[in-house]
Amino acid sequence: MFNGLIRELAEVISYSQNVLRLKAKFRPNLGDSIAVNGACLSVTKLYEDGFSVELSAESRANVAVENLTGLVHIEPAMKLGERVDGHLMQGHIDFIGVISAIKKHENGVDFYIDLPKEAMALMANKGSVGVEGVSLTINEILPKGIRLT
Repeated sequence: MFNGLIRELAEVISYSQNVLRLKAKFRPNLGDSIAVNGACLSVTKLYEDGFSVELSAESRANVAVENLTGLVHIEPAMKLGERVDGHLMQGHIDFIGVISAIKKHENGVDFYIDLPKEAMALMANKGSVGVEGVSLTINEILPKGIRLT
């Protein structure tokens, strides 16, 4: 389980043959669950300056692998008994949305995200949603998507 809060930005060293190598300050253990841009992945190798995770075929089909460059955000799995900030999240990708509009305001920004029809039944006004693994609150339910502020 994760809480959808970015803990660190890790540098992508490489992504090849389904293996993502990251440079990070965080030191996980072999086999630990780490959310990378929101997707729950398992640590497969440790390095002095970071670690590697492997993406399964299902993960590759549901994650924007083209975003696995530059910097990615990581979040280690929660530990039982820790304080829960954000929202409880599993790190599973259920649906892929499309940002249809971004509107800037004096002191904020509205993001409009179109979602598949099947996802709409699961959206709730003031409910939580993970976007790239970041825990956000839904401000408005729209006919074809949601508005986040």
